[in-house]
Amino acid sequence: MAILSVTHSLGAMITFVIPRAVTLSRISALVVVPILGNHDYWGPQALMRTYSRAMFPSLVTRSWSSGKFCNLAWISLDSNFGELTQQERLDQKNFLIQSLDAYEADPDTDFTMLITHHAPYSN
Repeated sequence: MAILSVTHSLGAMITFVIPRAVTLSRISALVVVPILGNHDYWGPQALMRTYSRAMFPSLVTRSWSSGKFCNLAWISLDSNFGELTQQERLDQKNFLIQSLDAYEADPDTDFTMLITHHAPYSN
């Protein structure tokens, strides 16, 4: 195993554990998908969102996303509902429905994975 750490100019660090068989060319093709958790919202909310958006430009307009890798579709949602505005919650719900419909209709998609920071069920 190898460890790759990336430090953003704002000071946040992301660490990856990578199998030795993965070459540097494959590492450079990795896409990091941010899934915001409660720690990403701690502190002054405006400051934390500024940090998150600086590290991940895809978060500038929304904190949820989707994509595909081969025949696997993924949908990431922001499960910090208390931090989202009512409009953001509605937009995210509509995004989820539209994404599920699109992947269900896509004959090249065999699997769809839903990703959130918080567990959907807990004690």
